[in-house]
Amino acid sequence: MSETNQHILRNLLDIKSKALDVKVNLIAGGQTEEAAALSEKINRLDEQIEKLRAKVLDDWLSKVDNLKYEIERINTDVQTAIDGINDNIDTARKVVKLTGYIDDAVKIAAKVAV
Repeated sequence: MSETNQHILRNLLDIKSKALDVKVNLIAGGQTEEAAALSEKINRLDEQIEKLRAKVLDDWLSKVDNLKYEIERINTDVQTAIDGINDNIDTARKVVKLTGYIDDAVKIAAKVAV
């Protein structure tokens, strides 16, 4: 697996890990609806991660060079959203924002997995 492929998978796994941490905190805080919505997005992201792991394509590098910067940006956005959630300020709105970022990551991962 190339360095770029590993970089993208690491970022996707980092996004998943951060989202799982938020899910646990939401459940612990009694925000089960938000946790359930986030869980659905995490599952979709995980499906794409597994597809990427299974695929070893010769042309992967040509597809992902530009996408790695998008994934990095999304990973940064995910961390910003998590920081806001951890501050307990407008949590529901920020969870919605976080799920949107995860959707973006799933879409990018799906482009690569084709």
